[in-house]
Amino acid sequence: MSNRIQQLKASELSHGLLFYVWFDEQAGNLNLNFITANHERLPFRADLEHVDSLDIILNEFLTSKYLEGIPFEDLSDDVASMGESISDPVLKVYQKKLM
Repeated sequence: MSNRIQQLKASELSHGLLFYVWFDEQAGNLNLNFITANHERLPFRADLEHVDSLDIILNEFLTSKYLEGIPFEDLSDDVASMGESISDPVLKVYQKKLM
């Protein structure tokens, strides 16, 4: 973030940046990105839950039972029962406007 803030200060751009972080549990990835602050919404199709602390996202990443892959016992061939447990995903996202 410090590097991006320095780059913004040195540039002639008048808009800031949005820094955002999310945990993709299916992929086992902790992700972060920057986009220009003039975007009205973050580029996700899922419903978003904005959290106030980066620690919430980091804790979900560090405590996920799927970081080493999906345990065999969590897999199922029963398609009927899978349909009952599927719901619209809600993605927790931390975001902070820089400048």
